[in-house]
Amino acid sequence: MTANKLLFIFLGLCNLIGGQSEISNLKLKIEDFYIEKQYDSVVNISKNYSWKSLKFINENDSLVASEVFHNIANSYYEKANYTTAIAFYNKSIIFSPKNPEGLNQKGRALYDRAFAEYEIQNYTQSYKTVKQAEVVLSALSNPDYDYLLSVYADLAGEATTLGFYDEAEFYLDKGFNLYQNNKGNFKTNVANASKLVLFHHKYIRLFAYSGNQVKLLKHINKLQTLKNKRVFNATENLMLAVAYNYVGDFYLEKKEPNTTVYNAYLNQGIAYLNKGLLYLDKKAYSGNYTQILFNKAKYYMYSKAYKKALLVNNEIQQIVSENDARMPFFKAQEAFIYLRAKNKAKAINAYKNVVNFIHASKTKLRADYSNFKPSTVVSHSDLLAELADTFVKAYPNDHRVLNEMAYCYHLSLKQLIASYEGEWFSKSLKEYYDKAIAGVLKLKSQGYGNISNAELLQIIETTENRLVWKRYIQNQAFTKYGLEQHVFNEDIHLRKQLVGAIKNNDSLNVAELKFKIEKHNTQLKNKYPNIYKYAYDAFDINNFKNEIPDKTLVLKYKIVDTTLCAFEITKQSVKVTYKVFDSVANKKVVSYLKTLKNRGENKPLAENLWQLLKPTNSNAYTSLIVLPDGVLNNFPFETLVDEGEYLVNNKVVSYASHLVFLEQASKSTTLKKVVVCAPNYSKGNTLNGAKYEKEMLSNMFPNAFIDIKKLTKNELFDKAKQASILHLAMHVKINEVNSELSYFMFDEANTVNNLHLEELYAYKLQANLAFLGACNTGVSLNNGVNGAASIQRAFFMAGVPSVISSFWNVPDDATKKIVSNFYSNLKKGQTKAEALQKAKISYLKGVEDADLSKPYYWAGFVLSGSTNAMLVEDKQNYCMVALVLLGFVFIIGLLKRFK
Repeated sequence: MTANKLLFIFLGLCNLIGGQSEISNLKLKIEDFYIEKQYDSVVNISKNYSWKSLKFINENDSLVASEVFHNIANSYYEKANYTTAIAFYNKSIIFSPKNPEGLNQKGRALYDRAFAEYEIQNYTQSYKTVKQAEVVLSALSNPDYDYLLSVYADLAGEATTLGFYDEAEFYLDKGFNLYQNNKGNFKTNVANASKLVLFHHKYIRLFAYSGNQVKLLKHINKLQTLKNKRVFNATENLMLAVAYNYVGDFYLEKKEPNTTVYNAYLNQGIAYLNKGLLYLDKKAYSGNYTQILFNKAKYYMYSKAYKKALLVNNEIQQIVSENDARMPFFKAQEAFIYLRAKNKAKAINAYKNVVNFIHASKTKLRADYSNFKPSTVVSHSDLLAELADTFVKAYPNDHRVLNEMAYCYHLSLKQLIASYEGEWFSKSLKEYYDKAIAGVLKLKSQGYGNISNAELLQIIETTENRLVWKRYIQNQAFTKYGLEQHVFNEDIHLRKQLVGAIKNNDSLNVAELKFKIEKHNTQLKNKYPNIYKYAYDAFDINNFKNEIPDKTLVLKYKIVDTTLCAFEITKQSVKVTYKVFDSVANKKVVSYLKTLKNRGENKPLAENLWQLLKPTNSNAYTSLIVLPDGVLNNFPFETLVDEGEYLVNNKVVSYASHLVFLEQASKSTTLKKVVVCAPNYSKGNTLNGAKYEKEMLSNMFPNAFIDIKKLTKNELFDKAKQASILHLAMHVKINEVNSELSYFMFDEANTVNNLHLEELYAYKLQANLAFLGACNTGVSLNNGVNGAASIQRAFFMAGVPSVISSFWNVPDDATKKIVSNFYSNLKKGQTKAEALQKAKISYLKGVEDADLSKPYYWAGFVLSGSTNAMLVEDKQNYCMVALVLLGFVFIIGLLKRFK
């Protein structure tokens, strides 16, 4: 029967059926066609039906319409028309009512839409859509359990792929518990795998990727036990075969210097691969078959049986089509085999094929890769970097190879940036980036590659700092739009709970709370889209350069292995210098810091380090803004010695973790309110300078001063809404193991009132400057995959562009003098950086005891972030100006009157 005849019969039936709305009749017929897999008939209805004529009588009609559009979308999906499928899934989502049935339908449509997005290789959006489906379905008291379980399984799969292993385990645990507690609510299908088999399969993949051998073997043994107890259906046998493949690959990739042990691992690996082949229907599941063959080729390669490895790899390429998304990996393995076999020409040819397969454009790839279009597959970044690493290691003195691999590392960076837009980096994603950036910098220092200094700097800045940058820009936008803090109370509440869970080492609760925080942020994102778009405003190095004041040099360091790369950024240019920074140099920095903190002095070493760290033509600049890296993160540059004098005497030195904090450096702001928090501790904990600082600020800014009487963190943030300057003269307890548990102490007796870093991330502050008077508030606590954590960094993430913090506990007398002079200089209109520099110089001029002039006494306080000036809002002057103007107007009026 033709599709047109079916359509004619259908329309006739619509007229005969009584008592039902038009949309209900439409649903029945489309469902019949869909169940019978007559997808063309459904597609024809979608094309010929007059959708505008549909009239919805009630909420139920809207639900029915959503279901109709869902079936149409599924039909287009089955016909591989994924773009049109997405359009109809969107219609289904729009028409779903907001009652429980409608929300279940919305969740189903979202989840199915994710598959269509995946098919068009929009992987990032697909992952986001699955997360949206979870938000909708998990909020229901009676969700579609089968869909919700599938959502958790898919989220775990994608998190595993991206290297977020804790998150993946959390999703699997959540799904498994959902199944265990609601077994009676799940549908059974004899053709599908049982839920137990599904989850063991997912756990096995996770632990194979994460390298957790104990848990991996636990789940493969459980899966084998299930297989021994009953006959598996075809889908379950497939999952078992794939699970064996994961375990086999795990053993092949185990690194072991002992040859005997390594060979034993290889033998275990091939044994599991052969088990997988035993249970696999090779014809029905050719894609899975080629995946096991891929690992068999890897086994032969690692066993140095290169001919066999090539034969198996060639067999794979005969089976799959050229459009197979895995072709870059198959070609890369060919390159790796030829590299191990020392066949350079064929290895390079295979490498070029890899790049061609990744190139996501129909336009032919140019020889210089200038028109390379990255794919949406994030692991292609690692593939390119790994290829480049292997080539460079194999041919370290081959100019052609090194020049080619300089391009390859650059392509790897482009690929990572294009395919992953998340704000957090997993350990594996960070490794992708580190490989690529290290390769680019190493080869660039040797003269290879064509990436410009400005482009390279822009890549480093926007990739490494995206988490802090995103939070900072969003929070600036939140304060700009004037959103009240109550909007974020849920975030604050969740982070307080998270602190407790971290303290109790409750890993499951930690994962649950992080999940809730992410879900809450997703809801805010949907509610305030105009604010969240600020997070993705592109950083432009050329615009940044234009903001740099004259005679100011921005100096960004990047340490790669034993090379110190220094980006010298001025209004005119971006230059890069390369110097050796080996273990000897590292020890010198550590030794010098230790000397300073022990109240010592070593000017010869300080001069030696300046020769290593100083920029070219350093005398041309009066101001240095330093962005340190690695061991330099806690290093006071103003204590270095140039021609016998400390740098502080001739240069204004400030710091920044990210260039984005410096974009407003040349623009002044108005100082309206100074909020001071100085708790009254018991005698053993008293901060001697706190009382002085409070009185000094009260006298210096009488019209702007706000003292926090009720010393609680809630009161602090209530008053902080008004602050231009937030001055905290209070104790900070540093937790070097878990930085999020570091805290500001308000009251020794009430630990509930402690303000932890984790909580601080939830606040949105309007202050232009935070002065942190406690010791070690500027010290980087760790340097994890998402950047070096510190107390001052938390304030940046809360939206504060300038922070003064300390590298150590500055003595009280020196603190009083430096703090007082800093605020006095700031009041005169000096920039923050100049005000702090002159305060230190003033201190040095005022001390007669040589011991008290050592850096320990004056160099502890440092400015990070924006250096701009703060103009004091003087109400008395405003009144005087107003009176003069009124008087002037009055006199003019009198003169006119007597003319």
